[in-house]
Amino acid sequence: MNNNQPLTAQSSTTPRAALLLEIQQTPEEYLPELLQIVRLFRQSMTMKQTSLNNWENALNEINHTIFIDAREWQEI
Repeated sequence: MNNNQPLTAQSSTTPRAALLLEIQQTPEEYLPELLQIVRLFRQSMTMKQTSLNNWENALNEINHTIFIDAREWQEI
């Protein structure tokens, strides 16, 4: 593996291509740690999105409940 490859315009046209180029330039002995970093990053982004979705669902439920309670109150 050649760790001194220059970055090219073609290889960095997409984030995925740029990431793959960086991985190719990473010395073999560092790959297990890099893999762990990538996995932890992906897991944290998944958890963040899940938390945001749960928060949005809770707010929608609260708003829906308040709307129903207001309608019932008006009927009295």
